[in-house]
Formats: sequence, C-alpha cells, structure tokens
Amino acid sequence: VHAILGTICLQRGHYLAVVTKTKEVESLSIEPGKTAVIRKILNVDFLPIPHSGYSKPSDYNFLGTDELKRERLYLNLLQEVVQTKSLYYASNYDLTNSLQRLTEGKSSGTLSPDKRFQWNRTMLLEFEKRALSDWTSSIMCGYIEVKKYLHAAGTRFS
Repeated sequence: VHAILGTICLQRGHYLAVVTKTKEVESLSIEPGKTAVIRKILNVDFLPIPHSGYSKPSDYNFLGTDELKRERLYLNLLQEVVQTKSLYYASNYDLTNSLQRLTEGKSSGTLSPDKRFQWNRTMLLEFEKRALSDWTSSIMCGYIEVKKYLHAAGTRFS
C-alpha cells in the first residue's frame, strides 16, 4: 500500500480506498537534504471494512442479486475514475497548497491542505473526525509538469 485515500460508503457498507500502484513523476528538492517524490496514482483498491458483528464473508449476504450487481458496478466505476483521472500525491509534501502558502504556514505551524484542491476531501472526513489525518495523503487531480532550465554561459544579445 502506497497511500490511504480515505473511506467511501456504498450499499454494502464502508470501503477503505488504498493506493496500490503508482508511478514516480518527479522529485523535488524542498529543503536542503530533503526531497519530495511526486507520484501519479495508477491503481486503487477498495477494501471492505467489516461491520461489527460480521466476521465472515457470508455475513454480508444481506444484499440481493440486483444490489450486488450495482455494488460491483459502482466499484468498477470508481476504478475507472481513478485510472482515467490524473491523480497525484506526495507523501511528504502538500501538493494542494502553493509554495507561498506552504512557506507561510510552516512559520505559523497551522497550515492544512487546501480543500479547494484536495480531490479526496470527503473521503478523509472519517479520518479527520478521529484525528488520524497523519495516516492519509491529500490527492490532487490535475496535471503536473516540472520545467527545468539550464542556464548556458555566454553573452546574450538582444
């Protein structure tokens, strides 16, 4: 498991969404001697969270055939969303905030993820209620491009 996205509730109950496959996109030097690795999410597994009182798979047979089909459809649609969207995260760097906000927040010690850009915000609510946010990763949906320029020596003419 590379990261925890959060939880999602479907007909059967709650699922824990975990990142199981990623691709490194870029490494950024964020502080002297500290590097942040930005990863693109390639696959997420949705693991059923057992209800209290249910201990084996047959205990979950309360869904009818049509409901089970819909549940599988919803899980397949969630997989499709994850695989077709450009979802990124860094385990030791907050991609939802600008560098300026990160710098300002570091000095005050009160910076939290920018909810406007936190793709999995609602999936993290249960973790936030229980003060378990350190276990999760903020996911950003979008495009990441890092441009590096080499400055050539010599005279420039205009």
